[in-house]
Amino acid sequence: MGLFDAIGSVIGAVCSAVGSVCSAVGGAIAAGISTLATAIAPYLATVATIVSAIANVLGIFKENDRPEHLAQAMEQMDKKPEDFDSINEYIDYLREGIRSGEVKLNDNLSDIQKAAYTATGAALGIKAIDEKYQLQTSDEFWGAMGKNSKKAR
Repeated sequence: MGLFDAIGSVIGAVCSAVGSVCSAVGGAIAAGISTLATAIAPYLATVATIVSAIANVLGIFKENDRPEHLAQAMEQMDKKPEDFDSINEYIDYLREGIRSGEVKLNDNLSDIQKAAYTATGAALGIKAIDEKYQLQTSDEFWGAMGKNSKKAR
């Protein structure tokens, strides 16, 4: 198996794991997050860093928020995004679940699990940014952001 086959296999595994996380959440928002997370998977580390920085500056993510923790909370908490008036309220709910200990965080994740949770959490941040500023950024935009940022390094 060549290098590109191996990379493709890893990206495929991450996308499959993202789908599993989002299927646990359910709903139209989760389906959109799954599609977005799949689009950013090839540039995950770069896009997650960019999204986290933007979400922090905008006050969507707090200083200690980690995308992979928010995604674990999405999977474990009972309420879904559709139960809230905004994604920001949903993120506050997830954050409270983490703070209270209701969410059992696992920091001993496989590389695939960590990538899937990071992608899902970053996609949640993107949805919150879009909502806050009434944007409709595309999956392709964020994929290109990651690709171009990676080239610039």
